[in-house]
Amino acid sequence: MRAVVQRVASASVTVNGSEVSAVGRGLLILLAVKNGDAEDEARWMADKCAELRMFEDDDGKLNRSVREVGGSALVVSQFTLYGDCTKGRRPSFSSAASPQIARKVFEAFCSFLGAAGVEVRTGVFREKMQVSLVNDGPVTLVMDREPGGPAANARTSGAEETGSARTEGSAEPGGAVAAKAPRAAGQGIVTLPGWRLVLASGSPRRRELLRMIGMDFELRVPDVRETSQHESEPSRFVTELALAKAKSVSVGEEGALVLGADTVVVLDGRILGKPRDDAEAARMLRALSGRTHEVYTGVALVDAETGLAKTGFERSEVTMKRLTEEEVSRYVATREPCDKAGSYGIQGLGAVFIQYIKGCYFNVMGLPVAKFYQMANELSEELRGRRSKGGPGGD
Repeated sequence: MRAVVQRVASASVTVNGSEVSAVGRGLLILLAVKNGDAEDEARWMADKCAELRMFEDDDGKLNRSVREVGGSALVVSQFTLYGDCTKGRRPSFSSAASPQIARKVFEAFCSFLGAAGVEVRTGVFREKMQVSLVNDGPVTLVMDREPGGPAANARTSGAEETGSARTEGSAEPGGAVAAKAPRAAGQGIVTLPGWRLVLASGSPRRRELLRMIGMDFELRVPDVRETSQHESEPSRFVTELALAKAKSVSVGEEGALVLGADTVVVLDGRILGKPRDDAEAARMLRALSGRTHEVYTGVALVDAETGLAKTGFERSEVTMKRLTEEEVSRYVATREPCDKAGSYGIQGLGAVFIQYIKGCYFNVMGLPVAKFYQMANELSEELRGRRSKGGPGGD
């Protein structure tokens, strides 16, 4: 496996003229999978990327990791890194893994990086992408790991704590973890007897919230283009995307309930996405200043075995204090707004700007836990009823 890791002030991926992923301060990782690579290589590389000291400390020394500075990672598949240019003028790509294997290992890498506490966004696998970045420094590192080489902290069996997700059982290629036996996917009030819970998201905040309510879960980063025909209907927009994320991850996940979620900020009926640059972040903050806006989160739970799905959404109203130009400039300079919808994070530095919230606070963070609890109970009851009647999913 080979990775080109760049420290960036911002980076984005565009497909067919539409931006599909973007991050602010963090890493852009171009990742290539080689013949013979599998889960061990993905885990080793993800651990390395999460821990690399690529950011300055207070003394200006490279002594902080992307996780320690709260940065995100944009991961883009790049098989051409294994182009052999030693003969002739046309590169040979015979060392690169087949697309089927490469996709599984790529997804495993993203899952492990997310489990290590780094928010992960991705390009679109096998699409023609335009990648834009502002290399901060510049700082660029190249890492190689040969298939079957010495692994750092790579374990393929047993139980382990990785970031916010606890996984148990033996690991499968592509990042899936096969449970040893059906068990309750939770130790608190929320329990899902007989099912594993899989979170279809790279969001650290959603992991925090699930862990807060005692859930055991596994991570998968969905490969879904975050666009919809229903941008004028925020509730439908987020519900549709949440379901698409859950369904994309549910394939092959035996015995699992897959949780997908999507959150947007809405002002005057218009969805505010992630800012493209500092200037757009500042414009969004000025628009939100002194006003009340809405936050919608769509939630979807999909039973991987039967395809049965339950969807819902939550809406909250958030009132932001009136911001001065100095406050806008100082906040944008922190880089926190760059990868946040609406250009602020309520769980971070942006919390000081929030005056009132009407509705669910956790919804604004990215996962309305009460709504999830309600939906999990309803879906598990329906599935248990089907099993007892010997219907689909029954004995």
